[in-house]
Amino acid sequence: MSISRTSVITIAAVCGAWASFANAKLPPPTPQEQEQAEQKKAKAAAEAQEQKAALTKVQDQIAARYIAAQQAKGITVTPTPIAAAAPAAATTKEVPAAAMDNRPTEKAGAYNEQVSPQSAQTSAATGSPPNGQKPNDQKPDEQKK
Repeated sequence: MSISRTSVITIAAVCGAWASFANAKLPPPTPQEQEQAEQKKAKAAAEAQEQKAALTKVQDQIAARYIAAQQAKGITVTPTPIAAAAPAAATTKEVPAAAMDNRPTEKAGAYNEQVSPQSAQTSAATGSPPNGQKPNDQKPDEQKK
């Protein structure tokens, strides 16, 4: 299938027209439009505040109902106070070196399925199968028969 020269020129012209529309800038908003946008933002912020207050109220009611139910069972419940959110800079600090030294370390070969001489000796002493082998459910006396 071949494309004719006129088709290529037509496609190029359409792409050029779309590119010019894409690069066009919108005019700056008028003062009325700016005022309307600010009113919408203020209305959305007020609505979010109302929703947050309603959510807090419902959460407090549920907590009070739970505490009352637990007290009826004879269990004392004390709510944990929620601390204020930490600033963003405090959450991105590095871990101290002392904390890094106390990390648990993975034993060498813990996930290795090959049988090493050391694991074979250890398993022979304890009676458990070496790494990579399935445990045998038979008792040691039954294995010898």
